[in-house]
Amino acid sequence: MSGVPQSRRKKHDFETPHKLRQLRTKITELAINDFGYDKERLELKIQKFENGVTDFERKADVVASMRRKNENFYTDFVQRETDVTVNMARKIVTEFELGNSIYPSGEAKVAEFRERRKHLDECMHG
Repeated sequence: MSGVPQSRRKKHDFETPHKLRQLRTKITELAINDFGYDKERLELKIQKFENGVTDFERKADVVASMRRKNENFYTDFVQRETDVTVNMARKIVTEFELGNSIYPSGEAKVAEFRERRKHLDECMHG
């Protein structure tokens, strides 16, 4: 760490990398919590419907369909979207850091500017 007390340090412009890492952390936390989807809570609602409805001849079919949708939604949608979203956040941070690490100088300045721009464009487009 720096020997300069925090109160005397100059303000720097490194807010973007910090915000990107915060965003990636929040997305990861959402993914860990399955984007708020609670499979058990929906199962309790299905059980409540199953126990509460008595005069319905297709009740068994409807309950089976509801359970199938509950299982499929979790395995198909939540898992797939978790993978896509976390990978997208990872790629955004990586591309930003790659682009931000290129400091164009010397004879290859134009090529380095292009490479930097390519990475920063990839960052913005995810």
